[in-house]
Amino acid sequence: LTDIDESSNVDLPETYTDDQGVIYKLNSSGNAYTVTGYTSDFNVNVNLPSSLYGIPVTSIGFNAFHGCRISSIFIPSTVKNLYDGMDNPFSACVNLTSITVANDNPWYDSREGCNAIIEKSSNSLIIGCSKSFIPNSVESIGRDAFYGSTFSDITIPENIKSIGSISFGRCNELKSFIVKSRTPFSIDEYVFDESNHNVFEYATLYVPKGCKTAYQQANVWKNFQNIVEQEEVNPENCESYAVYQNGVLTFYYDNKKSTREGTVYGLNEGYEIPGWYNEHRTEITKAVFDDSFAGARPTSTYYWFAGGYDDPSNLTEIQDIQNLNTSNVTYMDAMF
Repeated sequence: LTDIDESSNVDLPETYTDDQGVIYKLNSSGNAYTVTGYTSDFNVNVNLPSSLYGIPVTSIGFNAFHGCRISSIFIPSTVKNLYDGMDNPFSACVNLTSITVANDNPWYDSREGCNAIIEKSSNSLIIGCSKSFIPNSVESIGRDAFYGSTFSDITIPENIKSIGSISFGRCNELKSFIVKSRTPFSIDEYVFDESNHNVFEYATLYVPKGCKTAYQQANVWKNFQNIVEQEEVNPENCESYAVYQNGVLTFYYDNKKSTREGTVYGLNEGYEIPGWYNEHRTEITKAVFDDSFAGARPTSTYYWFAGGYDDPSNLTEIQDIQNLNTSNVTYMDAMF
């Protein structure tokens, strides 16, 4: 959608619906438009204009896109109000996978291609989606930020100092909550509210090595029934790979590739066939995603566990699949 130019012969409409299905409302002063709703039932890429009839689009209102089936959103440089500290206007948008803020927006950014919206004044991630990652520079996660997202795991960088209420509410697929801070920080007791299952019971909290006791004694954090320590590894020295041995295919992300017993394979990219498929596809009965693999970001799962035309797969068990992060996967065809 391109900006709608000003015309001296056109009376400014009080409400307007564009060809994307986005609804706008003119404020009482007649000098700004607010996005108030969305009418389409289809998965679309929404590109908000910076102005309508020469009047800037400056706000996104309460629940404007709540539960809508949009797949991507672009926020122009003119938008300066889209979060009131209480409600994420994109909450429960389960199909939303791409969030971009104009580079010249003075109030918000989506730094490092994080697929999220960060409020510059507070350095807080206020709106995320199922394909977001949290940049290391962010200091807090706002209320309702990831409400309804469908990721299975999320990594909380060490600079985060607080997480707001229902930030991860209704994240029903969440299995791994990976925290990099060595010191437990403030987390709202209702951070996982409204989920279909008890996250504290069903998800695993991963913390730095030597910090398990501190988290077991900290308010709210201690509610996790499964707290696991992770070895600190420098990502610059890590690589993703898989090892086949005695019917088991194990995925790792670390710097120990040369020490592994068994047949070692690099991960495939795009529509490349993985090496283990050609050599062991009928022998693999179990796949394991090592805890270290939670830090990996594969781009393809093409033919990982597929069988051949005349020799079907004999895979019967997958262990710790929560350690598979698919946020960067663009080739998932024929995974099984």
